[in-house]
Amino acid sequence: MNIVTYSVSSLNNYIKSRFASDPNLLMLRVKGEVSNLKRYPSGHIYFSLKDDTSVIKCVMFATYTRYAPETLKDGDEIIAQGSVSVYEARGEYQLYVNAIEVDGLGQKLIELELLKKKLAAEGLFDEDRKREINLYPKAIGVISAPNSAAMADIKTNLLRRYPLVEVKCFPSLVQGEDAPKDLLRALNEASKEDIDTLIIGRGGGASEDLSAFNDETLVRAVAAFKVPVISAVGHEIDFTLIDYVADKRASTPTGAAELATGGTCDR
Repeated sequence: MNIVTYSVSSLNNYIKSRFASDPNLLMLRVKGEVSNLKRYPSGHIYFSLKDDTSVIKCVMFATYTRYAPETLKDGDEIIAQGSVSVYEARGEYQLYVNAIEVDGLGQKLIELELLKKKLAAEGLFDEDRKREINLYPKAIGVISAPNSAAMADIKTNLLRRYPLVEVKCFPSLVQGEDAPKDLLRALNEASKEDIDTLIIGRGGGASEDLSAFNDETLVRAVAAFKVPVISAVGHEIDFTLIDYVADKRASTPTGAAELATGGTCDR
């Protein structure tokens, strides 16, 4: 019987080829706790995934880090997607990760984080593109739910602070599956009017209640609107993508009315 003698390199190469030919090791998902997380200037992320009894080394190359939460840290419970292969130089197998979900965060929040990163990379959140609010407006547009407390608060406070201003209301759905489309309709109507400032907002709610204000098409339309936009979506702790692209952000409808008439702001 002939016994083959391998060099170290050829053995590692052979093992790697066996890993690559096993479909069970390609595009799999692994759940575990992050430990020993290290970020390098190259943009690569190295960490380990562990459970109660085992550990596996992981690497996420810079090409894929946009598919990972910015806040990733030791102790996070995650689901890592990738393939298992061998790093031949050291004879170590590891998980090559191309996407990360924080376990329990939910797919929608992962998608929202990715959209936020994309819009930020395009410069839509940059402060140098923000416009100043007209201190002496002739007309202010308001997009919010019809007959809502938010709409009433904005209108009442605008007229209280600046009685000479004309308030033009563009009622819209602000919650539910049809809300993004209806908000776009209201935005289009507002664009045809002669206004100096636009306020778009609603009262607070759970994150799912505010999801319409994270719609990509709506966010881009707000960013491109003809006059400065003040967002008034939710309360102090709630941020939507509209808040990031708007020229100014207020945490309440009343605060938005103050901003539109020369008051100070959250941002």
